[in-house]
Amino acid sequence: MSRTTRRVGIQVVDFEPPAGLDALALPIMAISGGAEPEAIRSAPERLSQRLPDVYPRVLQNRDHMWPIKEPGSYADALRAHINGRAETWPFVENAA
Repeated sequence: MSRTTRRVGIQVVDFEPPAGLDALALPIMAISGGAEPEAIRSAPERLSQRLPDVYPRVLQNRDHMWPIKEPGSYADALRAHINGRAETWPFVENAA
């Protein structure tokens, strides 16, 4: 594991939401890729335990660059989230 990967993993594990973020009344799409390191893969679930209206998702067989590699899939995921249908994404495993 590289030093950069280790540092990013530590930052993800130690992440503290900014003060006042929990007061926002809007859904948050929290996504990680199933092919990412565990510290990043589990981040959406940890975030959902600290903030209201977080919908944690793990994308099967995806890495960190999936929005760039699959812009159509990213647009579909974002559209589903905005329309309240995040659970309909065919390539998603619930993070829990």
